[in-house]
Amino acid sequence: MKSRTLDQTDLEILAILQEDGRITNRNLAEQVGLSPSPCLERVRRLQDQGFIKRFTAVIDVEKLYDPVFVYAQITLGNQGRGQQAQIEDHLRGLSQIVQLVEVSGDCDYIAHFVCPSIADYQKVTATLLDSENLAVERIVSHVVMRNVKEATGLPLERGFD
Repeated sequence: MKSRTLDQTDLEILAILQEDGRITNRNLAEQVGLSPSPCLERVRRLQDQGFIKRFTAVIDVEKLYDPVFVYAQITLGNQGRGQQAQIEDHLRGLSQIVQLVEVSGDCDYIAHFVCPSIADYQKVTATLLDSENLAVERIVSHVVMRNVKEATGLPLERGFD
């Protein structure tokens, strides 16, 4: 299905759904100035076209346990670059990594870890460094001291003020 250009109402729908994915269609329609049926059609079209990936709940992990949040710069050895798919598969399989991005610059990846303890984080990273199959050369860790800003939604406008 071919994507179409989004109009302001589509962007408003996406912004509202980012804040409250459980909003009723009737309330959503009222907020964007549509009747319920056309609003529901737009939401379904946004889903069908892939603008809405999924609906999910945001869990407060700190209500479950006292987690350690770490951002880690992961650098591969020279031989590791040829094994990129294997390394990425391994890293994707680690439940402690909640986000992994390949980056430019002095390291190859930045991983966001959420671990039950610093000891757990140390075990995971020691395994990565000790594995000859993965060719991880260096991990630089940045332990989060406090969360200054957390957003679950993304900026939707192309230009920012």
